[in-house]
Amino acid sequence: MFSRSKQQKGFTLIELLVALGLGVFITAGLFQSYMSSKQLSDMEKALSRLQETGRFAMDAMARDVRMAGYQGCADPEALDIIVMSNDLNATSFSGGAIMGYETNSNGVFEPALTASDTLLAAVQKTTKTGDVFARPGTDVIMLQYATSADLVLESPTNKNSANFDIPNNDLGFSQDDHLMLSDCKSAHLLKVTNKPNNNGTKMNIAHGANNNSPHKMEPEYSEGAEILSFQLRLYFVADTGRTTAEGNPVYGLYSQELNGSPQELFEGVENLQILYGEQLDTGNIRYVTADEVTDTDNIISVRFGILAQSYDQVLSEDDSRSYLLPGETVTDSSASAHFGDRAIRKQFTMTAKLRNRR
Repeated sequence: MFSRSKQQKGFTLIELLVALGLGVFITAGLFQSYMSSKQLSDMEKALSRLQETGRFAMDAMARDVRMAGYQGCADPEALDIIVMSNDLNATSFSGGAIMGYETNSNGVFEPALTASDTLLAAVQKTTKTGDVFARPGTDVIMLQYATSADLVLESPTNKNSANFDIPNNDLGFSQDDHLMLSDCKSAHLLKVTNKPNNNGTKMNIAHGANNNSPHKMEPEYSEGAEILSFQLRLYFVADTGRTTAEGNPVYGLYSQELNGSPQELFEGVENLQILYGEQLDTGNIRYVTADEVTDTDNIISVRFGILAQSYDQVLSEDDSRSYLLPGETVTDSSASAHFGDRAIRKQFTMTAKLRNRR
């Protein structure tokens, strides 16, 4: 009698090992694909944010550069504005409309500041009044101009009075703000010394002797003279006080206005370099650093650039690239070096023409 052989059930050891190996291989492939996809997604997000930072930073600075020196219909090349406010040391509004400064390795401004440059001294490392100061090795620019809201005088000023009425407060004036009156023959820049009250039909502006010298306006302004808001703004790069995952400082682009405190505008801007287009007697334009400008009245354009970095460390290896900014090449070992970490970096450069210079 023949016995029936038993049927084999299950898998052999070799089959199990093959199946296990295939599973590990497929899982590793899926994991690698996921990691590659995640890294690509992280890089795309970082690059998108970087592009956004650079674009908005360039636009913000270019807008103010183009406005530098604007004083209504009064020709800035035909007359100097009469500066009444004691807060402002510029005897020539046209010349003070744009001022540039280099910072050396110690954070000291070049050209050197004077005793009356209190706003700039507040963000100079050696004389700072707060925690925010311009990063050593980067540039600082100060811009002055007036902004309009189609607001005009409805009654003339009186040369013997230290106040006048304006129709409304569309420009948002409050005590200690700076206001400009301008027609096509003259312009005055004053500090508001009262707390203006708007009764719905008119608002009184006082410019008393405690903050203005002289404190009365002459010549008088007639109906139709422009009422403008005065702007004075610094742009500079400073430490935000935050750090990356690797412990490196996070820098940002800051601005500061007259009677204000430094405000962070854009995170991730670690360098700012500027060249000034100075028109020569020959009509040619030369681009020079702030400490090489011979006459600020002759600046007709500004070439500025920033180096922006992503917050997240998304590169596969440390950044050892060089970045060309106006007047300076930034490396991981230069005076105002980048950190050579795994952040994405990109330089942005723009040239803007001053609309109020010919």
